[in-house]
Amino acid sequence: MTSNTMFRLFPGFLVMVSWCAESHAQVQWQRTEQEIEHDVQVFHASKVLGLPTAQMLRKGNFEFEISHRFVPPVKDGYAALFGFDGPARMRLGVSYAVADDWVMTVGRSSIDANTDLTIKYRLSQTEMSGMPFVSALQIGAAWNPVETFRRDHKDSVIVRGKGHSRHFQIFAQLMIDFQPMGQLAVGVVPSFLYNRDIGAEDVENTFVLGTHLQLFLNRHWSIIGEYSPLLKEKSTWRNPAGLGMELETGAHIFEMFITNQVRINPAQFLAGAEYSFDGDNLRIGFMITRIL
Repeated sequence: MTSNTMFRLFPGFLVMVSWCAESHAQVQWQRTEQEIEHDVQVFHASKVLGLPTAQMLRKGNFEFEISHRFVPPVKDGYAALFGFDGPARMRLGVSYAVADDWVMTVGRSSIDANTDLTIKYRLSQTEMSGMPFVSALQIGAAWNPVETFRRDHKDSVIVRGKGHSRHFQIFAQLMIDFQPMGQLAVGVVPSFLYNRDIGAEDVENTFVLGTHLQLFLNRHWSIIGEYSPLLKEKSTWRNPAGLGMELETGAHIFEMFITNQVRINPAQFLAGAEYSFDGDNLRIGFMITRIL
């Protein structure tokens, strides 16, 4: 079966999830109106694909996230269950709203045990000529508690221990969300990453012009897309991209998509993808978030 076949499999999978969710939504998953009500709302999720949105939590709320990126490509077909046989890269994250406009998040990736702490602050929310507009700023730091190895000009092996300063990274992202028409939400996320490659000889920085969009089909279903070009010349890394669907059922949000990016945490995602976004390199990804 081809990649096009996988596109046809996504809706069937999500319909099954939706049927299960509908049967239990009122009992277990229904979020109160107060929890989801905001003065201005563009995206419903705090994150769409690999990029954050300006969406905030209510003060005192927690949000739990689990994300997977499967390493085998879709083109491997049924022998690898179109990539679902794994292995997979994984992220666990917990967010807490210190205030309505402040959210702190701790996350961990299975790649290099990358652990990050981020703080998100909502800058503004308004309507411009009837168009919803929300902006927020996110800053964070990541630590990679691993040893790295490289060779110097004399071909000697240089070892950097787990606590080496080069294993720390810093990033900042400005989220600008707006809704130019009806059911279409657009996000522009200019981002900066300090020390993109912890194993490189010298510090490298990266600028990324993150972009994503969401087309709401109804109160539960939407189509999501992402393209994040790296603003760095002669980079061997590829621009992260993805396309899929989102299902919202009460306090749960499910996303399932194809992507060329298997690196999940912000400091990894912003460094770029290892693969091109084409039929030979597409991977399956999913994310589930839950308001607690």
